[in-house]
Amino acid sequence: MMGSVTVVVVVVMLIMVAVVVVVAAAAVILLKCLVPFVESFSVIEVLFGMRILVS
Repeated sequence: MMGSVTVVVVVVMLIMVAVVVVVAAAAVILLKCLVPFVESFSVIEVLFGMRILVS
């Protein structure tokens, strides 16, 4: 009984670690993807502002 319990505990811990790693990787990827978009949006806003000022 104890052997099977330890196996279950180890499997659950491994699954939790895997989930944490996947979530962390997804967060890093999302940040890397979002930062250029945010920068491009700010650049577009600045360009529109310049156009409005020029016009």
